Amino acid sequence: MIDTPDPRAAAALTAMSVDLAELLATIDQVRTQLQRFQAHIICAQLDAAEHMMPVDLQ
Repeated sequence: MIDTPDPRAAAALTAMSVDLAELLATIDQVRTQLQRFQAHIICAQLDAAEHMMPVDLQ
C-alpha cells in the first residue's frame, strides 16, 4: 500500500499556518501600540515632573 498525502490534513495544516501568521502579525501590531503607549506615558511623566519643578530652576 502506498501512502498518499491526505488533502484534508494538508488543507488543515495550511489553514493553521495562515492562522498562526495572522496571530503573529496581530501580536506585532499590539507590541507596537504598547511601545507607543509607553512612550506617551513616559512623556506625560516627564511633563508632570517638569511642572513640579520650581520656576527658577526651569
